[in-house]
Amino acid sequence: MHKTLEKYERCSYGTLQANHQSAKETQASYEEYIKLKEKHEALQHLQRQFFGEDLGRLGLEELEQLERQLGSSLGRVRSLKTRNQLDKLSELQRKEEMLLEANNILSMK
Repeated sequence: MHKTLEKYERCSYGTLQANHQSAKETQASYEEYIKLKEKHEALQHLQRQFFGEDLGRLGLEELEQLERQLGSSLGRVRSLKTRNQLDKLSELQRKEEMLLEANNILSMK
């Protein structure tokens, strides 16, 4: 009988502890969800500003900061585009050299 009671208490309290642990995990997950939701909303707001929407509430300094951010982003995009175009140009020049060489070999035959 004593062993049965001990087993019952272990199971009952184990369930309570598991429920308590589960409640803590649920609370932590909810708090993380709230933080992620706020971050998501802030990023969406920033994205709308980058697209030129929702600018009415911005002050002069905020508009200037947005302009600087857009300018630096545009500079990075242009730099990347230029690098890609130069890479393609180099590849095409190598192909041209190979084709000219192949043409010279064929014309000698």
